[in-house]
Amino acid sequence: MATINLSAAEKQVEAAKLKLQQATNRLRTLNAKERAKEQAQDRKNRNRRLILTGAVIWERAAKDEAFHSQLMGWLDSGLPDNRNRVIFDLALKPEEENSGKPIGGGESGSTLGQ
Repeated sequence: MATINLSAAEKQVEAAKLKLQQATNRLRTLNAKERAKEQAQDRKNRNRRLILTGAVIWERAAKDEAFHSQLMGWLDSGLPDNRNRVIFDLALKPEEENSGKPIGGGESGSTLGQ
């Protein structure tokens, strides 16, 4: 009879281990979802900061010709991608010069607000 009790105890231990593993997996899933939600909110906040910053800068440029000229100079030197230059009516760069990544498009992109 002692063998039967040991077997029942082993089954209980195995069941407890299984429940623990399932609970651990649920916790990991919940933590991953929470991290993903935080990262999504961080991206939204960053994008909103960029949009609002741009709106303030454009408003000032509309009122101050000297600042507008300076801003266009920054954009001209900082936007190597013709796809982005078109948006600001900047002269297009020849294809061999047009190999840079757009602002914020890579690891060395803008870190505004971080």
